Amino acid sequence: PGDAVTIGFGGHGLRRARQAVAAYARVVGMDPDRITSLVISASEIAANSIEHGAGHGVITMWRAGGELVCEIAEPGGALDDPLAGCIPPEPASPRGYGLWISRQLCDLVELRSGGGALRVRLHLSLGS
Repeated sequence: PGDAVTIGFGGHGLRRARQAVAAYARVVGMDPDRITSLVISASEIAANSIEHGAGHGVITMWRAGGELVCEIAEPGGALDDPLAGCIPPEPASPRGYGLWISRQLCDLVELRSGGGALRVRLHLSLGS
């Protein structure tokens, strides 16, 4: 979209990315509680990209009607399971919480593989 905002991130850039995500959400009028959910979710997905993927990526955000869409793209990434994160991880598991947490906090989470990248789209309504 023409009004989209794009932020690159890498191993040491998550703090800056979180700040930029929160700032954009405030600019478009998102409810403060929703901003917290968005920042947690985007941070978890970006951290997964750093740890399990290329080590860097791009966050693109835009307003679509009454919601904010936040897409985290990981170059070269792929995910074969479109239902990943739909089932909670085992309680004793030290891993596997990021996508599941995002699915709990967001209105919709889309996983898209193709075009040389894995894209995770987080959809959150602006209001509570």
